[in-house]
Amino acid sequence: MAVFSTSKEKLMSDLKKMAESWAKTFLATALATYLAVGLDVDAIANAALVSVLPSIINWLNPNYERYGKVRALIKWSLS
Repeated sequence: MAVFSTSKEKLMSDLKKMAESWAKTFLATALATYLAVGLDVDAIANAALVSVLPSIINWLNPNYERYGKVRALIKWSLS
């Protein structure tokens, strides 16, 4: 049971790091867009959402070494 607990904690830690990275990118892009175009909510939201697309694509890619979706699930299930 301890191995499962440790691997689950590792998975949660990895997911937290990933979410923090996405949040930083999202907020930085939203701020940069606000400074460039002013308070245009549509432009800010679109730019911020598009800025996290590369990270989402990497997450869906099982061959991506940092946090590919399938790779993480396989590691978690084998541990």
